Amino acid sequence: MFSSALLLLCGSTLIGDPLPPPQDTIAVPAVISQSFALGHRDGALHADGANYFGRFDGTGMAFVPALGPAADHNQPLHLAVQAVARGGVTVLDHPLVAEPEARGSGAEVERWTGIQERWQISGAGVELSYRFERPIRGEGDLQVVVAVATELSPRVDAGGLYFDHRDASGRAAGGVHVGAVTGVDAVGRTAAGALHFAEGRLVLSLPGEFVDNAQYPLVLDPLVGVVLPLETNPLTDDRSVAAASDGDNYLVVWRRFTSSTDADILGHRVSGSGSLLGSLLSISTGTGNYSAPSVGYNRFRDVYLVAYQWSTGTTIGQSDIRARGVVAPLGALGTQFTIAATTDFDVQPRVTSDTGGSDNGLLVLYNQSPTGLRLVEVGLTTGGNLQALGASPFIPGTDSQSGNGDISRSGGVNGRWLVTWTQVAAGVTQLRGRVYTAAATAWTGMVDLVTSTTDILATRNDGDGVHWLVVYERRENTGTDRDIFAQVVTLSGSGLGSYGSAVGVEFDSNDNETDPSVAFLGSSFLVAWRDEDGAPNTDIGYKLLDSYTADTIENEATLDGGAQSLEDPAVVSLFSGSAPNSAPSDAPALIGWPVISSGGTGTGNISVQRFLSSAGNVTVLGGGCLGGTAATGTPAVGNGDFTLHYHTPLFVNGSTVFLLVGATQTAIPCGTCVIGVDPFNSMVLPVAVGALGNASVAVPIPNDNALVGAEFFVQWANASLLATSCPTYGVNFSDLLEVRIQ
Repeated sequence: MFSSALLLLCGSTLIGDPLPPPQDTIAVPAVISQSFALGHRDGALHADGANYFGRFDGTGMAFVPALGPAADHNQPLHLAVQAVARGGVTVLDHPLVAEPEARGSGAEVERWTGIQERWQISGAGVELSYRFERPIRGEGDLQVVVAVATELSPRVDAGGLYFDHRDASGRAAGGVHVGAVTGVDAVGRTAAGALHFAEGRLVLSLPGEFVDNAQYPLVLDPLVGVVLPLETNPLTDDRSVAAASDGDNYLVVWRRFTSSTDADILGHRVSGSGSLLGSLLSISTGTGNYSAPSVGYNRFRDVYLVAYQWSTGTTIGQSDIRARGVVAPLGALGTQFTIAATTDFDVQPRVTSDTGGSDNGLLVLYNQSPTGLRLVEVGLTTGGNLQALGASPFIPGTDSQSGNGDISRSGGVNGRWLVTWTQVAAGVTQLRGRVYTAAATAWTGMVDLVTSTTDILATRNDGDGVHWLVVYERRENTGTDRDIFAQVVTLSGSGLGSYGSAVGVEFDSNDNETDPSVAFLGSSFLVAWRDEDGAPNTDIGYKLLDSYTADTIENEATLDGGAQSLEDPAVVSLFSGSAPNSAPSDAPALIGWPVISSGGTGTGNISVQRFLSSAGNVTVLGGGCLGGTAATGTPAVGNGDFTLHYHTPLFVNGSTVFLLVGATQTAIPCGTCVIGVDPFNSMVLPVAVGALGNASVAVPIPNDNALVGAEFFVQWANASLLATSCPTYGVNFSDLLEVRIQ
């Protein structure tokens, strides 16, 4: 039987204050971080790791995170199982009070006849699971109720449940992280469960249908994604992380300094579940200084393209753009080749992804300084070798004062990528944009998105070929203070339509928020940035934004580096590598960053962390026909801000569109459309189109657990003077959405 389990992770892994790593040998930090012990002392069974210790007694466990000088005394998290229930009705209570017995690297005790409580010890923390030898009577979800006692402060966000230690300023400084729940039966079948914490009780639950059909013994088994260090060598210096997705897994690349005049590009594949795949990849070849890596994915060829900058040393001199293909399923490397080698400085490559299924190459944007920005199409073979280089036109309007160029990852089903850059003239900075096709030809003219008398730097954007979010750092008039801003950009025919005004993502006063990164998840955007935390230390801040307004969906959270500094983050989602319409409305993502030792003055290593949005209970079912794009917010019980969204197509006739909401799915053919919500047996609501060509309807979800699992279907319709795909009704329809309340 397979038995993964609940991870109770020391907060230093995510938000705490880790112990300083030894510096005497290469191997010691890895051994220290992974080592642990289990044994008896002081009359009880104890577990010890590098950043925690745990004590087990007759009632349960006390997990004590290593908080360092941030805390003046230990702050354990006490867990004691209380009851087993089905559908909210208690089936078993009064668990047996018995001392657990050590079993290899774990411990276990029988709390009720046929129900075992287990702890598995590792260097990362303690894993808790419950094993059921036989079915539990009753109906509905299977629930294990655990009493929690602690001084730590509970907090819930997209990463799961946290119990934080708060320092004197109220800032989170270490603690314990508890993740999501999974059930595993005797034949290895799994089911996602849920956890809920309120009034000192942690409830771990599995769906009743899975429990009723499971092969016993059954394990209730919460899981959590951990911070995954891709490299932990204190003698190497790794920086400049970038990442791409093939729709299932990721490729993470970065720069390693091997001497003061030499640096290479390395990479590692990471699974969608957050584990390492294969071995370390040495991507760049030959001597010289390699830097500024970027990576994209071609679905038709099933290969990644890694592009990077090359020069002969650290002094100013000629620099070229080189690249190499990586076969996605295997990690095999193609032959390194040159994309640009002019007498100018060819720098700062940015690579797109192409998931439309055509034999298009990938686009690479780069700065041919001081001439301007160029865009080139690069074709690869299935072996990761160069197939062809297309034309490399200049981006009109760019020159020696252009910089901060970026291009979106996904071009959507129609292949449209937004290029953004800054242009400086007479002390004024313009943030500009233009849309390009897969053949590196302009689809729209140039627009000025922002005009500022202060610096605009580090522009990044991502989207789905119709609408994008542009993020950037801006220096404020107060001096050196830098903040993160964002704005929505929408395609309108052969031009860029109305676009939103700048929205402040993070703008604390008197400190610097810099180096933003953004990933489109499907109906929302994940934005991460470097956040100053008392110089020279820096953390990683991140936030989920609405794709229609750039408003905050989930409040800011922080990856805290403690005594180390977390630097320039890179964000990518599985959406950017998925075939069109195949991903849920909010796909999982990965955040990568360099960890710089000694308060940001030492060497760097690369870490990654999975991000799971709670909006994943929305599925795109297709059927659309020139009907624009439908999306939603987070369909969770108690979400008073839940909203149904709609991006209108390019040719809507009039200022009103129609929202169809039904309890059941239909499949009524109409021209090239499939009507998924019967308009005669469902709610049809006229909705006004907003200034940005969007429509939104707020549908608050009551705080009623009886709604969990309920589902409904959403489709939008519009009338058009130019095209009518459903002539029976004279309208066009969006894709159908299936929404399940969680």
